[in-house]
Amino acid sequence: MPTARIVRGRGAFLVFESHPELVALTQQRDEDIDLARAALFLARPAYPALAVEPYLAKLDATAASVRERLGDDRDPRHAVAAINRQLFEVEGFRGNERDYNDPRNSYLNEVLDRNGGNRTKTAKDLGVDPRTIFRHLEKLEAERRGEPLLDEEELP
Repeated sequence: MPTARIVRGRGAFLVFESHPELVALTQQRDEDIDLARAALFLARPAYPALAVEPYLAKLDATAASVRERLGDDRDPRHAVAAINRQLFEVEGFRGNERDYNDPRNSYLNEVLDRNGGNRTKTAKDLGVDPRTIFRHLEKLEAERRGEPLLDEEELP
């Protein structure tokens, strides 16, 4: 069993000392934290050999599909519609209807695997709004391209 310690910053939380990547992420400003990467690092105690990059690539692919569908359209309503279509219709994400309380529903890698990479199913299984996943993916892609992001006020 890995050793753990309490980290204090904007609050106190338990971190596993054997996971320095997660500790390093928590030392950043909130707006700079890569949430998908952090969620995957949180799965490492249960999945020590977890390869993070393939899952991030799946999320990047979803963001690229949404971005392609939107083109130059920056209307927040159209963005939400494109995200919903991609996640729910194209990728077929849905919640774990057989065992809602399964603790594996909290691990991003498990949810992505179970949903075949379907981001909408993943969002529903994790109990988060699909727009949260889109915002993260959009931020990653925009940073990669060196382009400005949509303002938070522009998104519903």
